[in-house]
Amino acid sequence: MFLHVDLDAFFASVEQLDHPDFRGKPVIVGAIPGHKRGVVAAASYEARKFGVHSAMPIDQAYRLCPQGIYLPSNMRRYREKSQEVMAIFGEFSPDVQQMSIDEAFIDLTGTQRLFGPLEETAQLVKKRGTRGNWLNRFRRTCQQSLCGKNCLRYVKARWIFLCTSRPGTSLYGKAFLEKSMGSG
Repeated sequence: MFLHVDLDAFFASVEQLDHPDFRGKPVIVGAIPGHKRGVVAAASYEARKFGVHSAMPIDQAYRLCPQGIYLPSNMRRYREKSQEVMAIFGEFSPDVQQMSIDEAFIDLTGTQRLFGPLEETAQLVKKRGTRGNWLNRFRRTCQQSLCGKNCLRYVKARWIFLCTSRPGTSLYGKAFLEKSMGSG
C-alpha cells in the first residue's frame, strides 16, 4: 500500500508559515503583476476563492484578485521545507519516492505492526506533519502508486482517502479512467 502525499498550495503555505501575517489572506506565488510575462506558481486557498489558480497568467490573477499578496518564488526556501517534510515521511517508511518538491509516494507495505491500519498511519503522518502548522493539505492511500495519483482528482483538501480494491467493486470506472494519469 502507498500513501500518496501531495502538499497542496505548497509554495503559498510556506510563505504563510514564514509570514504569519499572510495567514488567512490571498497569497499568490510566482511572478509579480505588471511584468510582461509570468504565471502563478501557487495560490493559497484564500486566493483560489477569487478564481486564481496555478499556471494562470499573473496579469489575469491580478485582475481577479488585486488585493492579493504577490510574491516571487523562493525556491531555496521551498526546497528546505520539502526536505523537512520528506524527512518526516522517512520516519514512517524507508521507501519514500519523491516525485516533485511537494509530492511523494510512501510505501507503507508491512508497516501495520508499527503504526496500525493504513488509514490510521495516514492520520499519523498528517498529524506529525501538521505539528508545525504548515503541512496542512495532503491525501490518500492506495494499493498502487498510479491509483493514488489518480485518486487526487476525487479528494478535496485536507481529506485522506483510502483507495482499495475490494471484491465486487470497480474503482476503474469509465469516468475515472478518462481523467486518470497514465491511461487512455
